[in-house]
Amino acid sequence: MQMALSVPTLIRMEKGDPSVGMGVYATALWLMGRHAALPDVAAPAQDLNALEQDIEAVRQRARRMSRKSANVT
Repeated sequence: MQMALSVPTLIRMEKGDPSVGMGVYATALWLMGRHAALPDVAAPAQDLNALEQDIEAVRQRARRMSRKSANVT
């Protein structure tokens, strides 16, 4: 079997381009017999980039709250 996708999509997939649809990755895992790994790959805890963004958002909120409380007193 083979995947029905364009060469540019394959290249973007190999580079980890976030614009590649999850279905492409799911199909690739299925064709390789690794579809059981999909829940692990898709687990939010494995998305380090998203976790770093969440941490930065919390830090920025804390800074804003700190400035607001400093201006109130």
